[in-house]
Amino acid sequence: MRRLGATYRPRALGKIDRRQWEARLLRDFKASLTAHLGGSPSFAQSTLIDRAAQLQLRLSIMDRDFGEQGSISEGQSKVYLAWSNSLCRTLSLLGLKAAKAKGPSLAEYMASQGFVMAGAANGSGQAVQPRPRAHNGGKA
Repeated sequence: MRRLGATYRPRALGKIDRRQWEARLLRDFKASLTAHLGGSPSFAQSTLIDRAAQLQLRLSIMDRDFGEQGSISEGQSKVYLAWSNSLCRTLSLLGLKAAKAKGPSLAEYMASQGFVMAGAANGSGQAVQPRPRAHNGGKA
């Protein structure tokens, strides 16, 4: 079996056994980017996530190979730099800021502020401000 390398054609990378580290890297990288974008990316974002994952995989393979060989050629260096720049541009298109955390719903917020839904039983669903709390005029 031929060893997977950084310069294989894309169709060869499509045949990765799901048990290999390469498949885990692709899966984990895609999952991380999907979560970064809020969990439900658009079609265009999904396409960019796939592209970024492929670039990350190729760079990781080159990193591994460079570590084993101890040196890199000028040509390998240029390829690595081009892929690294492509990955940076792809990630910047996806956005560097994470999606905002989902806030509470209106009903949850109102309940946290002490509002009670009046007429819930009869279906009117109008919010009523809570009764003012008795205070002791600042005396302890």
